[in-house]
Amino acid sequence: RRGPAGAQLAGACRDVAAGAAPRSPHWLAAWHGLARSAWTDEQADALSELLAGTGVPQALRWDALTRLVSLGRAGEQHIAAESAVDPDPDAGQSAAVARAAADTPEAKRAALDALLAPDGMPIGALPRLAGGLWQPHQHDLLTGVMGDFLDRLPQAILDGGPARAMRLTRWCFPSFGLGPEQIERVRRLAADPALLEVARTALADQAVLAERRARAATLPG
Repeated sequence: RRGPAGAQLAGACRDVAAGAAPRSPHWLAAWHGLARSAWTDEQADALSELLAGTGVPQALRWDALTRLVSLGRAGEQHIAAESAVDPDPDAGQSAAVARAAADTPEAKRAALDALLAPDGMPIGALPRLAGGLWQPHQHDLLTGVMGDFLDRLPQAILDGGPARAMRLTRWCFPSFGLGPEQIERVRRLAADPALLEVARTALADQAVLAERRARAATLPG
C-alpha cells in the first residue's frame, strides 16, 4: 500500500477495472482495490474521474475519496460535498474516516480522540476509522501518534468495556511502523493485570505480529 509495491498493486487493480463490466463483481473489487492502494498521479486521477461519474456505489465513492484525501488530492470541501449527497444515516461516520486520512497533525489528533473516547464513535465503525487514521505512506507523521495511541490505550480499554477493548486492540491496531521500543511497550501492556483479559490476549498477538513484520522488513529483496 505504499511506494513501488503499492503502485504495482494499484496498477493491476486499474487494469482489471478497465477490462471488467461496469458494476460487476470484478469491477467493484478492482476499484475498491485501487481506492485503497492508489499511489501515482495517474492512479489518483483515475479515482477523481470515477468520482466525477454517475452510478458509482456510495461505499466505493467514500473509499475513493478517502484515498484522495490521504494523498492530498482532496480536502474538507470534497468531504462536505459527498456528505451532502449521501442519504445513508451513517454518512457522518464515512466523513470522519475520510477526515482521519488527511496528512495533517490536526486530522490525526482528532481521529485518535474519536477512536479512543468511549463515546467517540459507534463500536462497529472503529475499524474503519482506524483504517483512515493509520495510512502507511504517512509513517513519519504517525510516529508520534502511535506513541500517543499506546499512552492512552490502557485508559480507553478500562473506559470502554470488553467489546470496545476487543475492537481497539484487535482491529484498530496499526499494522506498520512499530519499532523495538514500541513492540516492548505492547508486550508490557499485554502483561498488565489491570487490563481486561480479552485486550491482553489481543495485545500479545499484536506484539508477535509486529515483531514478525519487523523481521520481514530486513529480509533481502
